[in-house]
Amino acid sequence: MLQRNGVNIKDFKKCDFRPMTEYIEAEKARVKRMSKAEKVAAKEKKDKEEAPFATCMFNGRPEKVGNFRIEPPGLFRGRGEHPKKGCVKQRVRPEDIVINIGEGEEVPKPGMPGKWKEVIHNNTVTWLAHWKENVNGQCKYVFLAATSSIKGKSDRDKFEKARELKVNFYF
Repeated sequence: MLQRNGVNIKDFKKCDFRPMTEYIEAEKARVKRMSKAEKVAAKEKKDKEEAPFATCMFNGRPEKVGNFRIEPPGLFRGRGEHPKKGCVKQRVRPEDIVINIGEGEEVPKPGMPGKWKEVIHNNTVTWLAHWKENVNGQCKYVFLAATSSIKGKSDRDKFEKARELKVNFYF
């Protein structure tokens, strides 16, 4: 399996995963030892760090972003007896991501070193970013949150259409 950093792994038995295992176990123990106040402080710090990514400007007003986190690399699990269970999900890098921003807006910097695959200005779609995941080859998208005004308008329109249809049909 050839990884992006050029290392060719031929035999996992020769790999030493002990440092990763020890680190994960130490982190679990550290979190378990934290007091309630420390956990609240850690959550507030995390929320503050994520705040710039949790909202975007849409038609001149701030809107919540639905799923702004990208899945970390790891083993693909799938649901049920998925044929690709156990495949390695690679890390998604800025070079894999296409972002969709308003014309004339400042291009945001990626959260890690690198440049965006592409920056487009398409106001006819509802996604903010997308990338192709390596296991199934599907495109993954970042959309506005379900509570955003555009999603609410779509739901309202559907319910209005249902009310109109109810008048014309008898149950």
